[in-house]
Amino acid sequence: MDKKELFRAIDACEDRFIREAAEDIQKRKPSMIRRFFFVNSSENTEKDMRKLSGVRVAVAIVICVIVLSIGVQTAARVSTVFRDWIEQTFQIKSSSDNQKGKNGRSNEEETGRVRRRNNKADEGQDSVSQIEKVPMKDSLQIVGTNESFIYESKTEGDSDEIIEKVYSIKDGKLSKLPMQSFSGSYKRNTFFFQYSIIGQEIFGYNYSENLVQVFDQINKQGEVYLSVENAKGNEQILCVNLKSGECRQVAKPGDGMNMSMSPDGKYILINHSKSYWTVFNTENETERKVEGLSGYALSNEYDFINDDHIAAVGDAFTKNNTEFYRLNYIDLETGKVKVYPEYGDIKGCWTYQCDMKKKQLEIENLITKQKKVIPLKQAEDVHIMQINGDYVLLGTDSDDVYYLYNLQEDAYRELDIPEEIRGTLEMYVAKKERKLLLTNEKEAYLVNLK
Repeated sequence: MDKKELFRAIDACEDRFIREAAEDIQKRKPSMIRRFFFVNSSENTEKDMRKLSGVRVAVAIVICVIVLSIGVQTAARVSTVFRDWIEQTFQIKSSSDNQKGKNGRSNEEETGRVRRRNNKADEGQDSVSQIEKVPMKDSLQIVGTNESFIYESKTEGDSDEIIEKVYSIKDGKLSKLPMQSFSGSYKRNTFFFQYSIIGQEIFGYNYSENLVQVFDQINKQGEVYLSVENAKGNEQILCVNLKSGECRQVAKPGDGMNMSMSPDGKYILINHSKSYWTVFNTENETERKVEGLSGYALSNEYDFINDDHIAAVGDAFTKNNTEFYRLNYIDLETGKVKVYPEYGDIKGCWTYQCDMKKKQLEIENLITKQKKVIPLKQAEDVHIMQINGDYVLLGTDSDDVYYLYNLQEDAYRELDIPEEIRGTLEMYVAKKERKLLLTNEKEAYLVNLK
């Protein structure tokens, strides 16, 4: 059954049954519903991370959300609202248009110009974002650590997500990437995956069942590291040469799991079932124990600051009847751990606080003590919805306005989201290209964030 047939089937149902189903879904899967606004990779389950299938849920849920929020009769207006919102928020204005608007503000402000703390735009550049409509077959999503891979996928029944097309961003537009294949074996244990490459980064997908992960950095010898299960289901790290097909084992099968690679590929963190972590050095292919990282730490309880350092959740402490955690700043090169008073809400090293009286959001780097301030549109609490690289999306209790903030550049953008599209709008940040991909299940646009 395709999407149109499914929509017609649901449309034929009585509204009360659809509403009851949607309400039941919301009660049981609140985190999934929230993902339709802005995908949060930290919420993905281990299986989702392995097979890249967790960032989307059943099409039926999408339709139920639409029905619950705006009704079947108004669904046809969503596409128009989406296009209008994109144009009003991100469209280019000519220099002759940059005059005062009817509300007394400049047209740059009315169309969503990037604000900076010093209220100055980059010299020689128009800071009003450009938009580019891109073709969309089914779904578009962005993955990547230092590069940005945009892919189309499909899901058949209960099967894992199947990647069909992969693109890079070139000259502000999508450029189709070759989809290559690799088949290998080690001690009669065969495996298979497809992949695409941008620079020194690889995006692996459509894995065989025993392949857990293709680590995303390519070394100087043109080799990549894989996590593969052996016949007993234990994970081992293999190193394969994509050109010659040579395959060798660099870490023996054991109780390792939940592995992750540092941004430039120097280290692979390995969580062990006996409640401790080790780090595998890909340069000399040695492994040693990591101190300062809890053996029970989840993927959202530590963050790579760079290739050699990690911010991790430390010991718990109580202040004003509230439990907090220390910040462990771990040097993977030396093994030393420096403890800071508090672990932050944003990537460990950053924290935020709302000042209702001043109507502002204060963001602070807990290590450098650098502070940043965002003036709030109205006095209300703010919460984190997604973190991607240097970009943080912050939502408000009223859902009227959202703030997309760049930690390094101290630049932010207010996003006033129309109620009609809050249930289906998805955003993905392409960090290197500084593009924002916006989709609503039917259309997709690339927005320039420079």
